[in-house]
Amino acid sequence: MFDMGFTEILLIAIIALVFIGPDKLPETLRSIAKTIGKIKRSFEDAKETINKELQIEELKKEALYYKQELESAQNDLKAFKNVAQQQLHELNDEVRQIAHDTQKFEPKDINDDSIFDEFDEIDKEFEKLEKQEETPLKEAKEENEEKQVKNLQDEKLVAFKNIKSEG
Repeated sequence: MFDMGFTEILLIAIIALVFIGPDKLPETLRSIAKTIGKIKRSFEDAKETINKELQIEELKKEALYYKQELESAQNDLKAFKNVAQQQLHELNDEVRQIAHDTQKFEPKDINDDSIFDEFDEIDKEFEKLEKQEETPLKEAKEENEEKQVKNLQDEKLVAFKNIKSEG
């Protein structure tokens, strides 16, 4: 422990025997052993405390790392939330615009067959024109019919929505 050899320990024992005396020597050796034990335990406690502090520092560093990771993930989620909210607002604006635009049109009576009469007239006109020029008129007729059907469907859809909203 203190790098002492046998002769050095023997010399210290002889000096202790002379100064302390044979009566008090065992008691003194016990108290010295207790004191040395207490000093050893104190050093071990200090060493253990230092090791715990080092572990606590490592845990603090690790906790800080995880905290930064969580904050980064939270920021990513906030950005995603902002994008989602922006898209939701855009969709709401579009829905409001569509609702506003559909209110401009007056609904027609669903049982109104005048549209079909208009189609019949258009068909008659196309038949007359087809006789004059066969090929280009067929294409024009098909395109016009598709447009008319689309317009009719749109008008009936608007009328249906208005009736549904009134009811």
